Amino acid sequence: MSRRSRSFVAAVVILGLTLSVLVLYNTWIINPTNPWTLSVARNLPSLILGADRVKHSSLASRLSNLTKSSENEQAVSIPRLIHQLYKSEVPSVYLEAQHTWTEKNPGWTYVGHNDQTMSEFVAEVIPEWKDLFENLPIPILKADFFRYLVVLALGGTYADIDTRCLRDIASWTNGQTDIGAVIGVEFDASDVSIDLLSVKLQFVQWTFAARPNHPLLQRVVGRVLHQLSHSTISESTVHQLTGPTIWSDAIIEYFSTLGYHWRDFRSLKEPKLVQVPTGEGNVLVLPITGFNPGLIEMGGKGPDHPDSLVQHLFYGSWKGHKPSG
Repeated sequence: MSRRSRSFVAAVVILGLTLSVLVLYNTWIINPTNPWTLSVARNLPSLILGADRVKHSSLASRLSNLTKSSENEQAVSIPRLIHQLYKSEVPSVYLEAQHTWTEKNPGWTYVGHNDQTMSEFVAEVIPEWKDLFENLPIPILKADFFRYLVVLALGGTYADIDTRCLRDIASWTNGQTDIGAVIGVEFDASDVSIDLLSVKLQFVQWTFAARPNHPLLQRVVGRVLHQLSHSTISESTVHQLTGPTIWSDAIIEYFSTLGYHWRDFRSLKEPKLVQVPTGEGNVLVLPITGFNPGLIEMGGKGPDHPDSLVQHLFYGSWKGHKPSG
């Protein structure tokens, strides 16, 4: 075989391998409508917390005396609850950011959770998961998992302790009705030339809102439970087990069951409404500026822009970092 022929064969082989990688990537990594993916998703545990179980928990009982919205209002809207977490007493460096949530949302009920109250809630509301929760070896795994669980159970808005509320929560939906959940795009690398296996689209996990038992949260909790039960746990796998990676994967998977593709959320300039036909409330997806306005490189317009709703300060408390000052 001549040198030219060998070069041609080699080029064909390389092209074939490249196309194979692209096909596999599109089928298994990006494309959530792959039948195998959906088959697995249908068999994952999908949690619906029974109303009686939640209603009679001590936390729910205390909140029922504080919240001012009527039962009818709670049934059709996201409850006026704000959830935040910290290990114990909140350090003074976080207080300014923490106070923005109550200052911007007068009349809303603020709930600060800590290690003890998180454990008590899980033991009371979902005792069958108490051992799993308590045995998670890395604190951020508990913090991640709990934020999904408490919003799934009680509804409301979750926000990391190092976030600032820039606009009142009631204005986030911009007057749209029948909203069952509000999430935001964290970053959109779909137009960036990066390696094939990099994440192209990720949703913000440091702030979100939902009605109790919304199917989006059910999907997330189901995925997390499956991963925690079938994976090796280490600090290097936090994102895949409970963090923003699995959060985003579960959301894209849920949207695929409604006929949406991850590419439908590329380059968002305006909020996008995801129609949920089953009556649990539609999902409002905010562009990057909504919850991550500081990411200027990918379209964020800065925290002073009127479309900016939340500012994340990235103090990294879950890693044990403390902000300076």
